[in-house]
Amino acid sequence: MFLWRRFLIFLSALCVILVSVSLPVSAQTEAGQWRPFTSSDGLVDNAVNAVLQDHRGVMWFGTNAGVSRFDGIFTTIQDIPALQSGVLAIHETPDGALWFGANAGVVRYMPENGEAQVFTHADGLASDQVLAIAEDGQGRLWFGTTAGVSQYDPGTGAWTTFTTADGLSHDVVNVIAVSTDQTLWFGTEGGVTWYNPTKGQWGQFGREEGLAGDRVFDIQVDKTGNLWFGTDNGITRYHPFSGRWRTFTVADGLSANFVWSILEDTQGHLWFGTNSGGVSHYDPSTGKWEAWTTDKGLIANFVRDIWEDRDGGLWFATLGGVSLYTGRSWRTVHVGGLATVDITALLLDRHQRLWVATNNRGLWLYDGATWMQFSAGNGALGSNSVWSLYEDAEGNIWAGTGGGGVSLWDGQRWRIFTKRDGLAENYVTSIRQAPDGTMWFGTTQGASRFDPKTGEWWTLDQEAGLPGPRVNAIAITPEGEVWLGTHEHGICRYDGTQCHVFTMQDGLADDGVATGAVTMDNMGGLWFGHWRGGISHWNGETWERIGTVDGLAADRVYSLYWASDNSLWAGTLGGLSRYDGRSWQTYTRLNGLPSNEVTAIAEDPDGAFWLGTISGLAWHRPEHSSPWVKIRTINGRVADANSPSIPLDDVTIAPPDSRRVKAIDGNISIVYRGGDLWTDPSDLLYLYRLKGREDSWQVTREQLRVYEGLEPGEYIFEVMVRDLDFNYSRPERLTIEVPKQPFTVNVPFLGPISATGFGVLFAIAMMAVLGLGYGGVTYYNARSRPRQAIERKFNPYISGEPIRRADMFFGREELLRRILHVLHSNSIMIHGERRIGKTTMLHQIANQLRETNDPEYRYIPIYMDLEGTPQEVFFHTLMEEIIAETEPHLSERPRLQFDEMPLEEYGDREFTTDLRKLLAALNDERDPREVRLILLMDEMDIMNSYEPLVQQQLRRIFMQTFARNLGAVVAGIQISKEWDRIESPWYNLFNEIHLEPFTPEQARELIEEPVRGVYKWDKEAVEFVIEKGEGRPHRIQQYCLEAVNQMIEAGRSRITLEDVYRAHEIIQQRHQAA
Repeated sequence: MFLWRRFLIFLSALCVILVSVSLPVSAQTEAGQWRPFTSSDGLVDNAVNAVLQDHRGVMWFGTNAGVSRFDGIFTTIQDIPALQSGVLAIHETPDGALWFGANAGVVRYMPENGEAQVFTHADGLASDQVLAIAEDGQGRLWFGTTAGVSQYDPGTGAWTTFTTADGLSHDVVNVIAVSTDQTLWFGTEGGVTWYNPTKGQWGQFGREEGLAGDRVFDIQVDKTGNLWFGTDNGITRYHPFSGRWRTFTVADGLSANFVWSILEDTQGHLWFGTNSGGVSHYDPSTGKWEAWTTDKGLIANFVRDIWEDRDGGLWFATLGGVSLYTGRSWRTVHVGGLATVDITALLLDRHQRLWVATNNRGLWLYDGATWMQFSAGNGALGSNSVWSLYEDAEGNIWAGTGGGGVSLWDGQRWRIFTKRDGLAENYVTSIRQAPDGTMWFGTTQGASRFDPKTGEWWTLDQEAGLPGPRVNAIAITPEGEVWLGTHEHGICRYDGTQCHVFTMQDGLADDGVATGAVTMDNMGGLWFGHWRGGISHWNGETWERIGTVDGLAADRVYSLYWASDNSLWAGTLGGLSRYDGRSWQTYTRLNGLPSNEVTAIAEDPDGAFWLGTISGLAWHRPEHSSPWVKIRTINGRVADANSPSIPLDDVTIAPPDSRRVKAIDGNISIVYRGGDLWTDPSDLLYLYRLKGREDSWQVTREQLRVYEGLEPGEYIFEVMVRDLDFNYSRPERLTIEVPKQPFTVNVPFLGPISATGFGVLFAIAMMAVLGLGYGGVTYYNARSRPRQAIERKFNPYISGEPIRRADMFFGREELLRRILHVLHSNSIMIHGERRIGKTTMLHQIANQLRETNDPEYRYIPIYMDLEGTPQEVFFHTLMEEIIAETEPHLSERPRLQFDEMPLEEYGDREFTTDLRKLLAALNDERDPREVRLILLMDEMDIMNSYEPLVQQQLRRIFMQTFARNLGAVVAGIQISKEWDRIESPWYNLFNEIHLEPFTPEQARELIEEPVRGVYKWDKEAVEFVIEKGEGRPHRIQQYCLEAVNQMIEAGRSRITLEDVYRAHEIIQQRHQAA
């Protein structure tokens, strides 16, 4: 009977394997992530002909209007007219020089120093129109032109030109490729020509030999030695050793027959850029074709060039801009119907096979080629709901199920253990193995221990000291301590004899631990995920609570994993969170997850991650290219690395090798900026510290740090940036020296007096004499001021209106100073909840700008309230406000289209023309400073209701040549940064500032300062207003206004708790009435 049972089990397992082989279920990938770049982002022109990544990792784009460099930020090569004629080809030589083939010759460019050398027909080039560049094995450069091909020897400087007279099939050479045997292949307007330089032999291929078309635009030599020719009539593959030809056209799956560009990627797949059908992807291993067009995310369907970067990102140069595809970093994996099934657990075993547990579809195994399914129907499992997975020291696989006990796979057969065998319950939530080889199973009725050597079972339940019946998570330390996370009764540490229970009273974030949500870090620390409350971290001595306030995506945690790079991965209700001890990052469906609810995590040896969600399986490989960060300005002045020391009014910048500044008055503002190829600037995270004042790293997304009142001494400012995949830049450092100030005595009426010799004695004597009179006057004024204030019912607090007076602005002075620093060369976006003080901030910015005596700019602030502004009159409204504010600064206003056109017909182009005229008229020859208009645009949320075209038009205005004369501070409640991404006027253009509620210190300042020296606040009254105000300035002002009214009615000069109680009653009555 036993033998017969074993035979049935073996037969069922064999059937599973046979079914899986005969009916393979393959992994597929979705389109993935696209990122477009156009001239709006800084690209010099949208018609892009060539793309290359240099050895430093920088991307270069050749366009119809010149060359753009991209390292996270676009810059354009200036002052080389040959490049501005249009660039058609790019090549990098081993010395780091970049060679650009242009319509006006060849340019050799050294990125380190900007040195450029131009070669033309006069130097020996066959033609000034250069279409292609290649380098042979001897370091000679070959240039395809419209009049033949030219060879250049950098060692001798010699030029040699070959034409149809020498053996070319046509003099227009579109592409050059070098095969492994150093044969040169030329794609021309009249077929393919090959040339063997060693033997001096020439040969030609055309339609008669098997070429799809005579016009050849690209050639790719693949890893197997095949040559692929892109023509105007399809693709031809040629095997030079066998002489076999094969042509692919739209009939085979090609998206269009006119092929401009070809790339073989690191996976051996081929990509073909066409003139109208986007990109065709071909997998030689399967013979499958896939078309990628604008419908899938490509920016335009005419693809001129393709490049694969170091991390596998694909860059497509099109006539509509550049598209970056990073989808191969994120993939959604389809395994039959698994894409929409709830995944509960993942396991990568020692053979790198992936085990996928699901909630109702059984257990799947992927060996890298095929998928196998194990289920209750074939006897492998006791239930198709699989809750937990574990591989023991012998390589056996354990699968805990929901209702069917636990199944053991020893590599040949399955065995099922249930309550009848000694398991506490058939619902198995977690599995772990102890150092002594025993197996522990968490169930809904306690934790069961099984000894494989003896076959004995034992259960730790409530009678044995377990605080609750259900055990959801198990962790076992190297010392053999068993940690048991229960469903709602805390965590038990079992030492072999008794349970020590931890609950929220001991520091847990919550008493309920989620199923399977536990991991151990490299230091032996334990991390438990909760159904609510976030994460609890045990460091060996105490508990630490981690939640959304710390950076976790959501407080409901489904899974935890400690990765090989010592970072914590947490699957939550709101996405996948990653923490490396410094900072947090969350990934969601926007990044490539099939669902935001991440239930399982596993890592392969290459550092890629398998991620289970309630809607399927994802695979993610983080990229590893580092971002960069640079200090841009110091106290508003450019920190130019190539300039000598720059003396400022309050700062001296030393040469770049020492990177030192001297802050005379102890005040300094530093603007920095980072960049990354894959990460959008808005997603970059900055870390900074000022050693000597704060040694720990601080995290921010702002690009400005302001330090005031630094004590004399030496400080080191450090800043670095982190991208989405936790790659950090090298720190940028700046040494700040604050010199000691000479000791002075500040004497009233006399000012600072040097404390030397008789001067000090004399100053003290004078102070004593004058102090008597001064003190008497002060005492009299202090006694009479409250009485006079009460008589005239003085109440400085404002309720319902923005604060326009500078002397009544309290609590956000430092933020205002930071904004003014940034505004010198940037624009700002302020957002926050309603009535949080955005309008007040705009008015205070205007006040400060009017009084600013800037050495570079003459500021003209222009406040405008856009609430209720229809889209049709948006630009007319902007110009109306600009004219009203600038007219006092004009000796004569120019004639504007604004004066002549109906307001509904006045659009962005008319606005741009008029603004250009106004700026020209505002420049005063008597004042050398440039005019800078600052548009203070309130209630900017109105643009959420506008068409995307208006947003694009607004951005175009900010990108005009007069952009340095135009800045903006926009304010709103929910300003959308997602407005079609590229078209959004804020996209990579505005510095974002979120206006937070007041801190208690800021609130106290707002309460006490307006009446200081006139009235006095009782401490209890102040604390009551702080509590009820909840950090909202308008609410604090409201309480203060009513409390002072109550005090005045009582004839007192002290604001008491009774006054604020009565104020509270009045405010509540008004709210109820409203």
